[in-house]
Amino acid sequence: MVKDNSLSTRILTLIVHTTMIFVLIITLYPVLNVFASSLSSADANNRGIVTIFPIGFTLDSYKMIFTAGTVPRAFKNSVVYTVVGTLINLILTTSFAYPLSRKNLPLKSFYTWLVITTMYFSGGLIPHFILVKNLGLYDTMWALILPGAIHTTNLIIMRTFFQNIPHELEESAYLDGANEFVIFTRIVLPLSKAALATVGLYYAVGHWNSWFNAMIFLSDQKNFLCSLF
Repeated sequence: MVKDNSLSTRILTLIVHTTMIFVLIITLYPVLNVFASSLSSADANNRGIVTIFPIGFTLDSYKMIFTAGTVPRAFKNSVVYTVVGTLINLILTTSFAYPLSRKNLPLKSFYTWLVITTMYFSGGLIPHFILVKNLGLYDTMWALILPGAIHTTNLIIMRTFFQNIPHELEESAYLDGANEFVIFTRIVLPLSKAALATVGLYYAVGHWNSWFNAMIFLSDQKNFLCSLF
């Protein structure tokens, strides 16, 4: 293979490497800043003079975290909320997406319109909070799981994937005496592993990073996510 050593190639290589180094620096800076802040004194952090090097080196922050005993419980809560929430998300999303993908569903257009409408209109934070409180979900893990059990975008992804599964497979199952539940659980879902993995990852990351809902709907410290610490 002949290596191109022309001036234009060297200039392009220099630009690419310079750009990548710049992106690396701006990506690492926040991480280094947070790490340096954790090793700096409270006074230095309050004055905002910490960059990427600790000022007034101290381990007090780490001592406070690990002696308080909140990290293991918070991490356990995050894992439980993520696993349980993602499982419920997948069950409800696929159960809703499958009927919407059927051509013979009565009022299919109406249901689809209702689903898409939720992407553009919502009640807002205050009605959401009042609803959660009136349903008795406030300060429970279900306040973080049930209100967002079905995400419209993920529902549409699953519906589209189900629509692309060959209809002939379902017709063969019908001839063998299978009902809709058997077709859904034994044919459609096993063929949808790629879509399930993708949507499941979206849901899991959303639950793991969900700190705002925890801040609004949880008041008991034992229910907090690790994102709050």
